Amino acid sequence: MQSAKQRLSWVVPLVLAFIFVLLYFTFGSSRQALLVFSAVPLAAIGGVFSLWLRGMLSVFLRGGFYSLVWNCSAQWSGADEFLQ
Repeated sequence: MQSAKQRLSWVVPLVLAFIFVLLYFTFGSSRQALLVFSAVPLAAIGGVFSLWLRGMLSVFLRGGFYSLVWNCSAQWSGADEFLQ
């Protein structure tokens, strides 16, 4: 487990930097790349917050958001390879 944490400590920033570079080459602007890069986590936070405000944040919805965030973070960081 310690070696996985050590490996993830450098893999995650490397993958995030690579994603940002790909977005930069796609859009040709660091401002647009940063906008797209930050949209996914902010959308998840906004979704949870809006459901919480309306009082609709049930256990099932929490589980759905947890699995969504876990799948996204595992795919972005390459953690799914370590879990198999």
